[in-house]
Amino acid sequence: MEGRATIVNIVPEGTMITPEDVNDGKVLVELDSSKLEEQLAQREIELTTAEASFADANESYLIQVKQNESDVTAAKLKVKFALMDFQKHLGESIARKVIEKMDSDPNSNPDMTSLVNDPNSLGGAASQQLDTLQDAILLARANLEKANDVLKGTKKLFDANYASELELKGAELDVSRYEVQERAAVKDLKLFQLYDLLKETETFLSNYNESKLELVRTQARARAQLAQAKAKLVSAKATYEMQKKRLKKLHDQIEACVIKAPAVGQAVYWSSTQEWSRVKMRRA
Repeated sequence: MEGRATIVNIVPEGTMITPEDVNDGKVLVELDSSKLEEQLAQREIELTTAEASFADANESYLIQVKQNESDVTAAKLKVKFALMDFQKHLGESIARKVIEKMDSDPNSNPDMTSLVNDPNSLGGAASQQLDTLQDAILLARANLEKANDVLKGTKKLFDANYASELELKGAELDVSRYEVQERAAVKDLKLFQLYDLLKETETFLSNYNESKLELVRTQARARAQLAQAKAKLVSAKATYEMQKKRLKKLHDQIEACVIKAPAVGQAVYWSSTQEWSRVKMRRA
């Protein structure tokens, strides 16, 4: 027992210890344990609190592990979907070339204008849009050519008094309408090549690059959060183990306040500097 202790009960010196005394656990010396008993309740509360904190930290750690797995998986899916969008837009072949160039030189800025200069290299949705716009021009020109032929024939009929002026005006309006359609189709193609194609391509590429950066950030954040959760778990476990040891030590001290007969013999005491130091059993 640590520190000073007050003797509250002690058998007289010379008391003979019988086998029955040993079997019954006869108390030879009893020390005052009241202060230790007062500490016991507080130690038990502290242990219960530490145990709850340890359980909570362990649960939080497991939750963080699962959350990290979920976050990283979601971030990887974003990268996958962003890549699929980019490939869908340009076609898998040219998208792969652009990405390989960027991977080999992260500081490079792919020249998307080359896609306009070589539209035949396009694939995916961009190629479909380009085909649709080009087809619109071809259709408008075919309709315009047909309308011009009709107008020429109508003029001849009109000059020969076989067609009315109203029919002539209608043929002229058809030509004008298809001329407008052709100009609009040509303009739509130029706008797509100069602006929309570049804008959409840059947007899809930017989304892909950003998704990769977000994946890196998510993984770094996951590592940091897991490290924090682990540190809290280690700290909570250490506190719990310490409180268990403190409580056990207190129980041991309280138990040490009662000295029972260890063997048959005679109780003999001696002191050092006027203090009781220990009990010695002199065997009979």
